[in-house]
Amino acid sequence: NILSGLFLVLSMAVCAQNPPLETGLDIGSPGIPGKSTYDYNNQAYTLTGSGENIWGERDAFYFQHTRLEGDFILRARVDFVGKGTHPHRKIGWMIRKSLDQDAPHVSAALHGDGLVSLQYRKLKGSMTGEIRSDDQAPDILQLERRGNVYIMSTARFGEPFTTVVLDTLGEGEGP
Repeated sequence: NILSGLFLVLSMAVCAQNPPLETGLDIGSPGIPGKSTYDYNNQAYTLTGSGENIWGERDAFYFQHTRLEGDFILRARVDFVGKGTHPHRKIGWMIRKSLDQDAPHVSAALHGDGLVSLQYRKLKGSMTGEIRSDDQAPDILQLERRGNVYIMSTARFGEPFTTVVLDTLGEGEGP
């Protein structure tokens, strides 16, 4: 049983997702409490929040989530609202082992500067690693799990996906 959801660091973003995610909360100690609204007509979330980052040994961000089991494919169309000034503001999909700020996780992350990466923390409290994509500033983010393999696929709407794969998690590592 893992936690799956959309996350936001340092910004406001809109993403389309159906069905709705159950709950939202701050992970760690972001400077400004996060919140979300859901537009049922457009099936879109607007997330606002702040945080230090999802990096290093612990995280601080807003997390709108639900619980999942088994294999899955999560996909959303995402966009930052307004001009941000921080290159590492982020939005994306995340799978976490728990709501602890240093929990193992895998994240499909779009950064404010257009960088896209599959980020991961293998063990509780360990350093975050990443696999960077060649894609730049996509608006479609997809995160898939097949067993212990995680696949991030990204694209601009209507264009082919660019894919990166995390297949190096050992037994007991990751979410």
